Amino acid sequence: MGAKPRILVVEDDPKVVIFVEDNLEHMDFEVLIARNGSEGLKEAREENPDLVILDVMMPEMDGYEVCRRLKGDPRTRQIPILMLTAKGQLRDKVKGFNLGADDYLPKPYDKAEFEARVKALLKRSMSPPFAATPSGCKFSLSCRPGGQINLRVSGVAELHAATQGGLNINPEASARQGSNVPLFDWRFNSKQVGEQLYQQIFVDHPEVLSNYNQTLGEVVTEERLHLCFEAPRDFLRVPLELLFDGVTGAGDYLVLRHPLSRSIMGVRMKRKALSPTFFNDLWKKGAELRVLLVASNTSPPIPGVDQEIRALDSSLKAIFEDRGVSVRIKTVPTRRATYKAVREELQKCKYHIFHYAGHGTYDKQSPEKSHLSFWEKQNSRGDVKKMPVSELQMLLRGSELRFVYLSCCLGAKTGESAKLLDDDFLGLADGIICAGIPSVLGFRWPVYDGGAKDLALAFYRSLASQGQVDAALLDARRHVAAQDRDDITWISPVLITQA
Repeated sequence: MGAKPRILVVEDDPKVVIFVEDNLEHMDFEVLIARNGSEGLKEAREENPDLVILDVMMPEMDGYEVCRRLKGDPRTRQIPILMLTAKGQLRDKVKGFNLGADDYLPKPYDKAEFEARVKALLKRSMSPPFAATPSGCKFSLSCRPGGQINLRVSGVAELHAATQGGLNINPEASARQGSNVPLFDWRFNSKQVGEQLYQQIFVDHPEVLSNYNQTLGEVVTEERLHLCFEAPRDFLRVPLELLFDGVTGAGDYLVLRHPLSRSIMGVRMKRKALSPTFFNDLWKKGAELRVLLVASNTSPPIPGVDQEIRALDSSLKAIFEDRGVSVRIKTVPTRRATYKAVREELQKCKYHIFHYAGHGTYDKQSPEKSHLSFWEKQNSRGDVKKMPVSELQMLLRGSELRFVYLSCCLGAKTGESAKLLDDDFLGLADGIICAGIPSVLGFRWPVYDGGAKDLALAFYRSLASQGQVDAALLDARRHVAAQDRDDITWISPVLITQA
């Protein structure tokens, strides 16, 4: 909800005022006081509170008359009213409801019931925490190597177009270039690869570049232009996150200018990804956002993963509940994150978010054997057991997950489609998407513990503030890049989101 809800108490009895005010301030609400009906009307019109708590029995102008005037005034009729009275007869309740009162509580009342009714009225009356239709544009590019690029713009601008020429990108060559990025001077390598990709997609196709610039002019700021690349699975290997606008002297990476995501052609979802609409629905129903946090510090040691999970455990609840979304978190630290324990949590899990911090291993020879690692026994004892992507996919089928965050190296690394045998996977993120999870975030290149933790915290803070996964990743990238541009963590994430 952001700012504290403001509640106007209209009551002439000083003892009742003190009691009600103490209760509301304990609930972390801002309280306004009016000592009589006339003062209450004036305060309601000038202050536009989120709720009016109104006593019936007052001299000169009773609560019924105040209620009638408030509900008859266009400036105040939307404000919910809770009527407090010593009277308990049915006719008094009916009179209050007929005048527009939203709820009725006879004195003396139970403190818990009072708090419950106040919260219920606020939830029904206040605006949802997230804008259901965020202002901005989605700029979608449908990319098939050798084929035309189809453009689709939706939002504050609408457009459908196609390029005349075909897309001259070889996924195999691009994947090799991307693999070489972190080996030496990664910033020099990434810029070279990014400029080449920008040339191949934007500059070589005037329709793309001109419509991109035109759409950019339609939005207020760059971050409101969302880029989405829809392509076959093999295109995941193309390091689009390196796209660098080098046409002008002041060029930069597109991932630091726009929210950027990918979508795989032909993969359909039964559930929608995390979005403002999803969070608003939780808020309206009073339902909880369910989060599973797992740390797995296996060999070789990476102690930062438990620090990351502890930091998320201590912050997620507060940042989402400050927006009015209740949160329930299950945290599994390394000492309890055995293969069996994590498997049980994931099997038909009821969580919306699964955040994993630990080792993610990519198998170059057989990508479907890429895996997460867990200790066999508690307290880091026994052997390290592998959870291959094939098993992970089976566990996640039928789950209620909307988002998987793989805070591990190579979680988004992908192999050649030519190596697919039947319905195998190109890597961890690809396998999770194919399990029906609408959105997955993983790293293409190895990242540092500190950078990974900072990125995760910044990501969830932004997600809680505006509700969009791709925009949250943009904010997190900018946060890490601003601290240390040489930290590869900000450019390594790959976000796959199926519409």
